[in-house]
Amino acid sequence: MKTAVGALLCGFALAVAAMLLGGKMVSPKGRTAHTITVTGESRLVGEPDTGLVALGVTKSGKTVPEVQGLLAAALDKVIAAVQAGGVKKEDIATSDLSLTQDWDWKRNRPSGYSASTRLTVTVRDVQQVGRVVDAAVSSGLNRLDGVSYQVRDPKWREKALGEALDNARAKAEAMASRTGAHLGRVASIQERGERQTSPAEEQYASQEWEARFRDEYAASRAPRALPGQRALTVQVEVVYELGRADKTGGVGR
Repeated sequence: MKTAVGALLCGFALAVAAMLLGGKMVSPKGRTAHTITVTGESRLVGEPDTGLVALGVTKSGKTVPEVQGLLAAALDKVIAAVQAGGVKKEDIATSDLSLTQDWDWKRNRPSGYSASTRLTVTVRDVQQVGRVVDAAVSSGLNRLDGVSYQVRDPKWREKALGEALDNARAKAEAMASRTGAHLGRVASIQERGERQTSPAEEQYASQEWEARFRDEYAASRAPRALPGQRALTVQVEVVYELGRADKTGGVGR
């Protein structure tokens, strides 16, 4: 009984201590460490090194087997053409496979089936994006959903993270010095977010693609693929321990 009561009192004491400490941390030596939390951010602008091309194929027929056969044949042609344009097999991914029943509204009865799928092609050389799209269109492609660009060089991301950490430390040092505190060791680091955007990105688009772009290809006026630039924004949250500078120049608690 005494053991149970002791454990209960001990737990209650720990809970009260945690409430009293609030936003403070307890150091390994048992001392209470005051902390400061800052968010650091960096933004780098660079040239894209990778293109992402979204292609679509849609086929219609009277029966499901017929539609599946037509879609498979068309898809094989598009994939072969894209590979001939210099894209590796592992850089081609299929998705969004769908099969729907068509309807003849005038006769109020089914008229057949339509099947479609989507290809996402990763082009490692951005200068070849236009060539890849041209090859896909020439093979019988009937939908182009868009082209986007990215920077996938890991060194670019590492540089952005480093600059975000530097930005966080500069903020923390400025805040600490204004309050007469000394910036201590890092207590924790957390990446808050990362995104790539385009200051000026030109994309193929749209619902009217088939009629408009086929006419341009027929007239040997293929639309150009312009990668532009990419902007990478990274945010990090860093928690620093704080000490109080004493009269001798040392650090106190």
